[in-house]
Amino acid sequence: MKFATSAVVLLLVVASGSVSAETVFSTIDQPFRGGFFPDAPDQKMAQQFLLGDNETVTSASITMHREGSPTGTIHLEIWDDSGSGTPGEPLGLLGSIDIPDISASESGGILAVDSPVSGLTPNETYYLVMSFEGISFDGANHAAWGGAERTAERAAANGGVEEGMLTTLGTGDWVTYQEYGGGPPFLVYNLASVEAVPEPSAAVLSLIGCLSMLAWRRKRANRPRSA
Repeated sequence: MKFATSAVVLLLVVASGSVSAETVFSTIDQPFRGGFFPDAPDQKMAQQFLLGDNETVTSASITMHREGSPTGTIHLEIWDDSGSGTPGEPLGLLGSIDIPDISASESGGILAVDSPVSGLTPNETYYLVMSFEGISFDGANHAAWGGAERTAERAAANGGVEEGMLTTLGTGDWVTYQEYGGGPPFLVYNLASVEAVPEPSAAVLSLIGCLSMLAWRRKRANRPRSA
């Protein structure tokens, strides 16, 4: 029984150690070419990504720039797809960012959130969605999510993701940045990266089940036979 217990611990360590995060979307290393900030507190912004062969988003990083002295909090969530190429419903909160902590550098600063959102469907489209709470923004005081140019090479590197910066209108409908503000065409990707992993629980449970059976058979084989 001691052997079986040790084997369970060893294989669990090996199984958990073999699951490493995969970057499923990344434009984080692109130059900050401008950004977008909301006109109203209930406005939201989003970036589409493809999950790949994974079931849990483990973390996300974004590039933002702060102008002046804005206040409030940013929330980053994972949303599913509506079926029409826009965010549908929220599935979980990756984390929150206090707006005064955002860099005032012209090139922006990278901020990360890492509360996992699990139970997702592999190879489906999801969205990193930014919402705002208690914000006080104007032209001189705001925080902008950075934008980068979408090229064919970057689209291919991100699994062919074509849709970039999305935002909501006052009605809650989602539109592209160009449809909303008529901005320059390079503002088509939010500066972000998204990391994800497969769901390890099924494999771990399978290992435990197999080793439990092994331990049971070993114990049965070593049981003294009655005369």
